[in-house]
Formats: sequence, structure tokens, C-alpha cells
Amino acid sequence: MWVPGTLKGHVESFFMKFNDREKRIAVWLKFTIYAPKRRPDDTVGEVWAIFFDADNPENLIGLKQSYPIRSCTLSSAPVRIVMGESLFEPPHTKGALRDAQGTTIEWDLSFTEGSPSLHHFPFERLYNTSIPKSKAKSPYPNSTYWGWIAVCGKRIEVDNAAGMQGHNWGLEHAHHYAWGHCNAFENRTGAYFEGIVSKIKIGPIVSNFFSLAFLNLDGRMISFNSPVSLIPRATEVGIDHLTFEIRGQGYDLKGELRAAKNLFTVLPYYNPDGALSYCVNSKIADIRLTLLARPKGTVEAELYGRQCAALEICTKEPRLFGNKADAGLLRPSMFSGIVRLPDGSWGLQSPLRSLDTMAGVGPGLCK
Repeated sequence: MWVPGTLKGHVESFFMKFNDREKRIAVWLKFTIYAPKRRPDDTVGEVWAIFFDADNPENLIGLKQSYPIRSCTLSSAPVRIVMGESLFEPPHTKGALRDAQGTTIEWDLSFTEGSPSLHHFPFERLYNTSIPKSKAKSPYPNSTYWGWIAVCGKRIEVDNAAGMQGHNWGLEHAHHYAWGHCNAFENRTGAYFEGIVSKIKIGPIVSNFFSLAFLNLDGRMISFNSPVSLIPRATEVGIDHLTFEIRGQGYDLKGELRAAKNLFTVLPYYNPDGALSYCVNSKIADIRLTLLARPKGTVEAELYGRQCAALEICTKEPRLFGNKADAGLLRPSMFSGIVRLPDGSWGLQSPLRSLDTMAGVGPGLCK
């Protein structure tokens, strides 16, 4: 966890997302502490919000505002974070963000806390070791959201929307990873899934993928985070998709998450050492999972959903996608400038838009 004054650098996030399948929208919110390496006095609090619209991708909007950490309120027991006009105090959050052009996102939301938290690592001691440098848990992996969100002044009521709340922290963002989550399957009410594949870098060496996943069916948790699961049998991560096959204790899990490029945005994630990670982010991806019982490979369950899953693909090295065309879409110039806003915070010059628009290869729908 963040220690004020640390010289090692630190990045820590509390994030939320929900999918409203009836309205075909999704929302992602994040409260971040960013402490640059060897510059503790420059630590800031950041609040992010992204609105996704499956029927009208041109309405995708992302905002961020940053505040000196000394102006923020931070409490860990219980968790309470205040950054500018935004509050995270589980199971409640409210806030307001804007950019220099007057684009706004506001919200007032609550969520249920029922399901047990997920501790991703197979051994608790890994949360206290130097490797991996990025840690993660999901305090509320299967929640229901209600309240409202307003985008550019247009208010949308939220009722019984499937979502989650997660927490990650460490000395840096994971070097190259893909993360997926869904609890809004079309054919399996009440089921939820979370999975991640990740590469780490030690010195000049980039590892193969490590993997872990969790699938809850009818209240039964099937975990894929034992040592046998850490090395996936097959994994492919592209700029717009993730496919995987993970072996567990008595089961195999195959999965695919995918979305069109205009259903993603790209977020600039800075690491404490100043390096830039590109986070290609969608909350309206398609998902398909197949659970196979060993030893015969009998299909025990198939789950699917259209434009209802979270898919984040984050990298420090776009070349690791293995596709030069996709890697070439990601470059620092795709991001809006940061400017001082009238309230004294720092915000975007203009909002984040879809991946294809930001990369200059889309239809230019944003106005």
C-alpha cells in the first residue's frame, strides 16, 4: 500500500465498472494514487471516468482530473477517498469530472457488497514480496449497481446493473497484460468470471505469459490460480482480443474476449519511473467461455455474452502484440494535452475517444 514520502514510487487504484445490458451502456470509474519515483512531493490523486455506448460508439467519452495528494483525503480503515469533487467510500461513489472543452461526466452510484473478495495470487505471501511488482485483489467481484450517471448533462438512471470493484497497487503497472471480467452473461444469470494473463520483465528479459482465472457457477467457485494454472496452455493477446486456455484442478477453461476497435479507448498510464503504458480499454466486449471437465474433456458449461464484458489490454511495449499494424496504432501523440482547469486541478484538453479515432484510422465521428 502507498506510504507517504516513499522514494520507491507507487501506483495504486480502486476501480469500478458496471454493464447495463438493457440500456447497452457501460461505465468505468477509477481513483488512483500516483507517486513518481524519487519525487514524493509530486504525488497526485487521479480520478478517471469512461462512458461506453454499444449502440452509438461515437458517444464513447473518457475524462481524467488530477489533484495534488495534499489536497486529497485518504483513509484505509475504512476506505474513504476524496479527490476534488469525487468520492469513493464503498459501497458508494459520487463525483464530477470535466475537461478544458467543457465535456462533463457526473455520477452518484451505490453497489452491493455480497460476494466474497477474490485474492488473485495462489499464495498470500506473494502480496508481500517484491515480485510481482504489481498486485491485485477484487474486494467485490460480483456486485449490482444503482443510481445515476450524467454525460454532458444528459442523466441516465442506473438500476440493477451488473458490476464489480477492484483494487491494484505496486511499484509499476504490469509490463504486458490482458484482464477480463463479466457478470452479465446472456445465458447464465448469477455467474461471474475474472481472469488475467500477464508477462513480467526482469532486467532485459520478458517472460512468457502467466495466467489465473476464477469462474463462479451457481455459487460454486472454480479457481484457476494454483501452480498448475500459472502457465497457460494457449494464450493470444492482440490489441482488441484475448484468447486463452487454462488448466485447473479437475477442469480446463477456454475463453475468448473480443471487441471492435471503435469500442475501445486508450488510456495513458504512467509508471512511477516515468515510462508510459498504453491501456486499451473496453467494457463492452464480447465473451465466450467453455468449462471442460477432465479427464475426458466433457463440456460442463458454456457461457457467452455480447458487448457485456470488460477487456483491458495494457502494455509498455506495443511490439509484444506481434502485429506491426496494431503496434503502430499506439503512440504518445494520440493523447490529449494536460491543462490547468479553473478549479486548480489538471485535466485533459479534450476527452478520450475510441481507439480508431485516437489512432487516426477511424471514421472521425467525434465532435
